[in-house]
Amino acid sequence: MSAEHALGGHGRRPYRLPGAMNKRAKKVVVGEYSEWGYEVQLIRRSRIFHSYAAGNHKQDSQQRAALGSPEACGLPQIRRACIRTARDIAREHRAKYGGVTRQTQKQP
Repeated sequence: MSAEHALGGHGRRPYRLPGAMNKRAKKVVVGEYSEWGYEVQLIRRSRIFHSYAAGNHKQDSQQRAALGSPEACGLPQIRRACIRTARDIAREHRAKYGGVTRQTQKQP
């Protein structure tokens, strides 16, 4: 095989196989939510680049309120906040929005 053929026939760049992985993997923003709050993560390959978490408290997003208390946000409101935050972070970091899922495990 000639050197020119090994370089893809043009003498410039090595031949890239169809479907070969791009060097720059896309960043994806995903979220999880439950009655206790939500978490949004910016991921590239298997590495978390950014993470944001919020509790279910109406006045202070860093706190968790007891379920059923007047201070606790309802699940639909938490879901909307998770979606909004995930989309905002995706836009800020020029990443793909990967959606949100409900976490069904019991929380303390």
